[in-house]
Amino acid sequence: MEDTTLAQVLSEQQIDLLMAGASVATPSGQAIALCFHLSCKTHRNSAVILALWACEDTIAELESQPQCKAMVVVPWLPDDIKNWKSQQSPIVFGRDN
Repeated sequence: MEDTTLAQVLSEQQIDLLMAGASVATPSGQAIALCFHLSCKTHRNSAVILALWACEDTIAELESQPQCKAMVVVPWLPDDIKNWKSQQSPIVFGRDN
C-alpha cells in the first residue's frame, strides 16, 4: 500500500485497520469504513465510506443508508460508474477528470 494514493492520506496503521474490517476516525471524529461490494452491509454505521471497486448498485445501496454522509468511490473501470457520474456530478480526482 505504500505506493498508493491511500497511503498519502492515511497512516499505515489506519490502512491496516481498514483492511481488517475496522473503521478509522477522521480528525473531526467521523468514522471511515472500507467497503467492497460484498461487505457494504457490514458498515452501516459509518458516516464516510471508502467504496473500492464500486459499481452503480453498490453506490445506490450506500446512498440509501441515512448515516452515509460522504463516499469516496473507486471503480474497477471508469465505465462502472459512468451513469452515476453523469447524474450526480461528483468531484473527480485522477486521470478521468
